[in-house]
Amino acid sequence: MKITYNTFDKAGNFLTSFAAVFLGLILLIGFLIFETQTLFERILPMNSWKATVASALIAIVYEFTILLFTVNSNRISKSVPIILSAVSFIFHAWFWEIWEGGPWICFFKTVVSIVLAYLNYAYSELFFQVWTDRIAIQQNAVRIKELTCEKCGRTFKSEQGLKAHGPYCKTIN
Repeated sequence: MKITYNTFDKAGNFLTSFAAVFLGLILLIGFLIFETQTLFERILPMNSWKATVASALIAIVYEFTILLFTVNSNRISKSVPIILSAVSFIFHAWFWEIWEGGPWICFFKTVVSIVLAYLNYAYSELFFQVWTDRIAIQQNAVRIKELTCEKCGRTFKSEQGLKAHGPYCKTIN
């Protein structure tokens, strides 16, 4: 029986896929590069195309480094993403200039800065989790293939079971 998927099923499958998580992470990183580039361009001592190029390169290196450290924090320290989120909040607050405007505007800018800092952390964690799940599924598929009889297609729980089945396999013709 063939399973048919409607548009909502396809959308749901995409939204829970590795591709969607990766796309969201790349879009967020793209915005963060723009934001960081703007901040560095504001403070660099030169006023020319050199400042734009230098700030863009700094932003790309900075955001990529943040991404790598956050995604690989399990290899370094679990406190790294928290520290980087705090630094990220400072960058967002500086970009949005949370101290300028009326009380509600300042509040809104502060909330936006907190949410963006959290999204950077959350996307990195989500990416890592989805990636490890994807690797586990691939490894499991390989393992199942290794424990499946090539002649009859029967799957076994162990290599010993597959080996014992070999001489007694009754292929379906």
